[in-house]
Amino acid sequence: MFSKRTPKCFITILLIILIAGISFIQIFAVTPAPGLATSSYPTGVYDMECYIKPDINTTEPLAFKDFRIQLTCGIHLKLQDKTNQNGYTIFNAIYTYPWTATISKPGFLTRTLSISRNGRIGTAENAVPMWAGDMNQDNAINMTDIVVIAKSFGTSSEDTNFNTTADFNCDNTINMSDIIIVCRHFNNVSGDYPDIVDNTTISPTPEQTPIPTSKYPIFHTFPYDVTSTLTTSDITSDSLYVSLVLSINNRTYMTGDEADFIYWPKNNPESKTCTKVPITSKNSQYEEDINILSSQITGLAANTTYCFKIIATILRYGEMQTGPYEYYWTHGDTEPYISDVFEFYTLP
Repeated sequence: MFSKRTPKCFITILLIILIAGISFIQIFAVTPAPGLATSSYPTGVYDMECYIKPDINTTEPLAFKDFRIQLTCGIHLKLQDKTNQNGYTIFNAIYTYPWTATISKPGFLTRTLSISRNGRIGTAENAVPMWAGDMNQDNAINMTDIVVIAKSFGTSSEDTNFNTTADFNCDNTINMSDIIIVCRHFNNVSGDYPDIVDNTTISPTPEQTPIPTSKYPIFHTFPYDVTSTLTTSDITSDSLYVSLVLSINNRTYMTGDEADFIYWPKNNPESKTCTKVPITSKNSQYEEDINILSSQITGLAANTTYCFKIIATILRYGEMQTGPYEYYWTHGDTEPYISDVFEFYTLP
């Protein structure tokens, strides 16, 4: 007769055999390869490619270069860049916002596009065309622009009154070819542009996009522009009073109480002199920083043209990303600022 424990032992043996069989099968099973990640960026981040072209029958690289693309979200300018000689640029690692793209270039009618989801501006095969002829940048192509072009009509790049902006096909001559280009879209305004932007959803792959060194935090710096106004007074043979007003937009501002004023005779750039000049700053509703740098410069040579530039530091505004949809507005580290080179002269 079987013991009462026999059924339990039999069941236990069957379970051991079953588990051993499963383990044996798994040893020889093929483990499926993991699939490629659809994006190397955090959720909601992608690369926006931009393809821009002038609506002109030309292959001259200069005609495709320097179209400025500004991306805004709401009222804030967040990113901007210019196209290269192929009419191309790319914004890396931007967030999915309802972007507004403004495309502009001196002599061309400004164009505005809405980008509602992960998308791009044009394609390599179908770049976004820009209309030439808006010389005074009033968002219209009309007789006022023709009058501006007429002032340099018939000139070449070797002439002093040559207007580079009016040379739309970049052949170094302003002639009927440029007038014909303007006539293509004469009496058009910015609102006449058709909405042809390609908003095809983009899914970046690791091969197409750089891999971030860390997921968070990410600091996005906002672009800024500096405009300058130079005035001189009390000019003598060996001294003068110089005042330079620097206006910095997008909440980026100059730091410190003084800056380096470096000047030298124009015909002797190796002879540089550096002096400190005070900075008087004021802020216009946190949108524009006005800096006045003024000083009496003495010990100059008579009847001489001098060059100078300002070297200072600025604090750049930006956005700190701390999560997929979490960010706050802040400033980054200070960075050096070097102005354009200006000129002044002394009396005989």
